[in-house]
Amino acid sequence: MNCKHIQESGIKQDGEYNLFVMWPNDKRSGKVYCADMASKTPLEYVTLPAGEGNNFARHYQKQTHEKQETMFTKIRLNLAEMKIVTNDYRFATTNVPGVYHRYATAGDCKSYGCTDPRSGIFQVDISGTSFRLPLTIPYKYVSHPACAQKLFSPTMDASRLRWSATCGGRCGGCAPEYLHLELSG
Repeated sequence: MNCKHIQESGIKQDGEYNLFVMWPNDKRSGKVYCADMASKTPLEYVTLPAGEGNNFARHYQKQTHEKQETMFTKIRLNLAEMKIVTNDYRFATTNVPGVYHRYATAGDCKSYGCTDPRSGIFQVDISGTSFRLPLTIPYKYVSHPACAQKLFSPTMDASRLRWSATCGGRCGGCAPEYLHLELSG
């Protein structure tokens, strides 16, 4: 079931709905925000009750080392694959007009040596939703020098609701190859 099915039942208002998710063999319901219900192509989002202060991607710019932060209140969910669409910024704000960074990514252009602390940070907090993170998340990491990649150490809490990491190095960064969600409970 998706937001289009809700719409076809006569509901045309954007809002939170319980949808039965059938992925891969799960037939439980999860709370999803349906957007664009008055259009031909409504979209699914997950509202982040923990707020934008706990769901952000922080990068530091090359020349000025300016902090560029994208904060999210909802994330787009591709229900067919149960994947987060990390480059959907509809419910995101930024501290630098026109500059957005993908959800769950970080990077910096400040750190140069192998032992320098990384300044880029991301934070994911899906507590209060119907979902949790998978046990493992495949990640891409680019850093110069290459030895700095060993500094990437993401942390996830035992409930699999909160996840964060710092990364970067000479305009390097980290990003998930893909980011699935699972129904919790």
